[in-house]
Amino acid sequence: LKLCFGQLELAERLNSQLKYLCYLPQSESFAFENKQFLNYSAPGSNSGWNIYSVEGEFKRMKLNPKDWRISTVNRNYGVCESYPKNI
Repeated sequence: LKLCFGQLELAERLNSQLKYLCYLPQSESFAFENKQFLNYSAPGSNSGWNIYSVEGEFKRMKLNPKDWRISTVNRNYGVCESYPKNI
């Protein structure tokens, strides 16, 4: 990716803004800034852990099982502890 600017000041401002957005403190990230909009206290919500379902998303997107599959490679969170068991 190559960006060209007519003025050095514009390039420096963009660089500064990108650095700021890439390294936000966790408390300012989208998830933390918008957590009040998620209803974790809903019955059966299990504190938010059941909001996402890989199986539900697979069905919602109408993915063809001949082309796509759900992997259990992370079933013990050994590949990535922040990813779900099924990917």
